Amino acid sequence: DTSKINLKEEGMIRPKATENINEMIEIIQSLVDKGYAYESNGDVYFEVKKYREGYGELSKQNIEDLESGARIDVNEIKRDALDFALWKASKPNEPSWDSPWGKGRPGWHIECSAMSRKYLGDSFDIHGGGLDLIFPHHENEMAQSKCSCGGTFARYWMHNGYININGQKMSKSSGSFVLLRDILKFFEGRVIRLFVLGSHYRKPMEFSDTELNQTKSSLERIENSLKRIKELNRENLDGTNDCQELSATKKEMEAKFIEAMDEDFNTAQALGHIFELVKSVNKALDEGNFSKTAIEVLDEVYSSEALLYSCQLQLHCLLHLSKLLGFLLMQHLKYLLL
Repeated sequence: DTSKINLKEEGMIRPKATENINEMIEIIQSLVDKGYAYESNGDVYFEVKKYREGYGELSKQNIEDLESGARIDVNEIKRDALDFALWKASKPNEPSWDSPWGKGRPGWHIECSAMSRKYLGDSFDIHGGGLDLIFPHHENEMAQSKCSCGGTFARYWMHNGYININGQKMSKSSGSFVLLRDILKFFEGRVIRLFVLGSHYRKPMEFSDTELNQTKSSLERIENSLKRIKELNRENLDGTNDCQELSATKKEMEAKFIEAMDEDFNTAQALGHIFELVKSVNKALDEGNFSKTAIEVLDEVYSSEALLYSCQLQLHCLLHLSKLLGFLLMQHLKYLLL
């Protein structure tokens, strides 16, 4: 299913928590040895106050404010309400594994630290996840990883907004969700990809058939412009239209596209610049009366020095920028190429 929306599987790792229990125990033992964690009745907890200088950095909260809103139950065996579980003693009818603290299971946060360290190292570039995971999950994950392994952990955090269906957050527990394979029965994968790119990843996304149909129409606008350039009559070019306005727009939109992508991966804004270029292309094509210079400008919008796979076919700007975002695939480009 993911290949149909141009997600590349090459190099992708799909680790399982149950296959990395030893790595989790190793990190927990390290935290105990360094004084950041303690054992209590078979449980092991991370002692948040031992990491006072860094805890709350990701969620932009300080320990004092967190403490004022925290509560600890009478039956709890941890030292402080903010302390979180690294390991929990086994309970009847629950899966359990042997550990230095007796049989038990990992806490919620430790599995992510163990698997990211195993496959990516103590420091890596990008960590993703939903906005609802910033606190406490990602805050705790970052704290235990930094205290155990050192390094910067994740250099960049990319938290995505919620997907809403009929104004409600998509949620498996509430039954308000759809599967990709079901959507693919009605819409091409590149339409779905373009739909997702149409919102900034940190913003909420409203999912509906109406939105997908609008996205489909938007994709057709891009392809129709490319086809019109391809099908131009290139004979008897003695007109006066040099398309200099389009040439200037092409350079401006290309620069703005790169600027948008450099600004927190703002695909929504980048797409806006692509459609501005489409608008300018269609305006020029409608005006007609082309000179030889105009055809060179239009071909520059369509083609350039970049190579498409190993075909050594030229493309640029409109075609190239669309391909960068991945919603024009090779099989859909073939009929558009000169």
